[in-house]
Amino acid sequence: MATLKTLAELERRRTDTYVTQSEVVSLLKEEGFTDVTERTLSYWRSEGLLPQLVRDGTQYLWRRDEIIDRVRTLCQSSQYKESPTRILFQYSIEGDVHNIARVDIRILGGEVKAVLYTTQGGTIVKTLKEEICHAIARS
Repeated sequence: MATLKTLAELERRRTDTYVTQSEVVSLLKEEGFTDVTERTLSYWRSEGLLPQLVRDGTQYLWRRDEIIDRVRTLCQSSQYKESPTRILFQYSIEGDVHNIARVDIRILGGEVKAVLYTTQGGTIVKTLKEEICHAIARS
């Protein structure tokens, strides 16, 4: 039969071996990577840049030795920064063509806006019509 000391050691060993997404984010914030969130980690997992989480009861975990260095490398690599050569689409305004690298949908001033980030470092803000928002939400 396991003693309390043994159970405590097992729990300590488990927490030393495994880490949650929020623990990874906290560690990264301590190291100065303040803009990495759990959503960022989820995106990297979906892109195959990070391994899938392992379920342990109600928690989802990574093996600490597999994940920490990998996430640090991603944070420091050019893959994490917006690549100036990655173009989602081109947007033309009055004859000027802008290469769009990223798009965020936000509520600004009570209206739904698309914030388009150009490869040159600029932003374009466009108001979205209500029917477009419904189409985006349904897809």
